[in-house]
Amino acid sequence: MNWMIVLAVALSVAVGSCAPTKQAIVGTGTYHVIDLGVHPGFDSSEPTGINSTGQVSGFSSRNNDPPRRAFFYDTPHCQMVDVGAAVPQQASSAATAINDSAMVVGSFLRSDGRVRAFSFSQGVFRDLGGDDRLDHHALALNKGGTIVGFESVPGLSTEDAVSYTNGQAVAFPFFGTAYVNKAIGISDSGEVTGPLGAPGGLVTGMKFFPNLDRWYQIRPASPHPQLPDFDRVMQPRAINANGHVTGTIGSTVPHAFLSRNHFEPTQDLGTIDPAHPEWFSVAYAINASAHVVGVAQIGAEITAFLHNGTTMIDLSTRLSDAAGWRLIGALAINEHGVIAAQASFNNGPRHAVLLVPASRFGDIGPSQCPPPVLG
Repeated sequence: MNWMIVLAVALSVAVGSCAPTKQAIVGTGTYHVIDLGVHPGFDSSEPTGINSTGQVSGFSSRNNDPPRRAFFYDTPHCQMVDVGAAVPQQASSAATAINDSAMVVGSFLRSDGRVRAFSFSQGVFRDLGGDDRLDHHALALNKGGTIVGFESVPGLSTEDAVSYTNGQAVAFPFFGTAYVNKAIGISDSGEVTGPLGAPGGLVTGMKFFPNLDRWYQIRPASPHPQLPDFDRVMQPRAINANGHVTGTIGSTVPHAFLSRNHFEPTQDLGTIDPAHPEWFSVAYAINASAHVVGVAQIGAEITAFLHNGTTMIDLSTRLSDAAGWRLIGALAINEHGVIAAQASFNNGPRHAVLLVPASRFGDIGPSQCPPPVLG
């Protein structure tokens, strides 16, 4: 059985099997590492999203060089799809999210210096529209294809959350007298999360309910005796199918958080070692089971973490047959526990990788995909 069939079978078992199975506690098993590679001529790659079949959005970049190149990785076929090739003049571009229909969204830099939001689906590239004088950023989309992000005034710090519909950027309602700054995540039911900045450095986590057409404040975390700005700064980063929100609280030393209900106290997810609250943790993504992934400090180093609802796990300690790999951060997770991360092999360039749970999919073996294309 060749590498493509092996990987496709492994993923289809997780997605399509209806047979009852006994599952291990998430994060306590091992993970296989699949290198997603990088565009030719680029040095590193970074994932930004993952869908239920394990397809990944992201971008490649060069060392000390601003231009980026958007991609999505078609995991069942072990193929990097060059989204950046469809961008006008092949300008700098980054894909920020992908849904189950393999629609990718992101932003690109137009020749006149304006940043524009885009979608890419079935080989078709589309500028999402909006005021041509403003910069536009698509950050997230759901299964139904609803796209959200923000628009900004070039040269100013003004940012307003928007949704992209029929070639227009539609602003969300005010909260009080101000716009929420960014729509940074959207659930399949249309609930949206984002930050609202205020004078004095206060940043409030917000949640939008489409049936009520209004924003609500996510209840702050309780003050921390060693990190007193926990109740003043909340930066949401993602929302799952059940409306649970994750991101960071605090600014001096940020910690990952989980909010299951906006009216209940926000949960501090802590650090890799609870004895060191002065270490940081930053949550990037959450799946329907409220498993959170992100970047965490461990001593003088950083690593990728998974919070499985009970504890924060250093994913670097869970790699199987992956000698030489060093995890830098976990940036996305799907409903089957497949994680999109960034890692370095033998201290080389950073690459987007997949972490495939062996306990869920079985032993894929050493030949998941052919050697990746190196920059």
